[in-house]
Amino acid sequence: MAAFAPEGFFEIWGVLPQVTSLRQLSIVEWEALARGVLNTQQFYRSLHRNGYNLGILLVEDKASCLELRVVILVRSNYAPWVRNDRTGYEIMLGDMTTFIAPEETAKYARPFWQVEE
Repeated sequence: MAAFAPEGFFEIWGVLPQVTSLRQLSIVEWEALARGVLNTQQFYRSLHRNGYNLGILLVEDKASCLELRVVILVRSNYAPWVRNDRTGYEIMLGDMTTFIAPEETAKYARPFWQVEE
């Protein structure tokens, strides 16, 4: 899903409902997780982006209710002149920002999750 309050450009979240431990994941869920990452990479490639951050959020605690989440957001392209890919907002204000509404991200990303029949 497109992040409802994105902290970066074209931020995509994957959530595995009711999965609160990596040990719970079935082969089907691992495959779904991998497919989501690959779909996101294809989406970013369509935007001509070659850099992104990926994080897995999870608390390995039986009392935790936090469901497994994968968060991916696009970064500036790698370039031979080695420029900083952090924005002025991150450096000066300690906050990431985006100018793309989540609804737009969802619209652009949706084709990469279409199921072929």
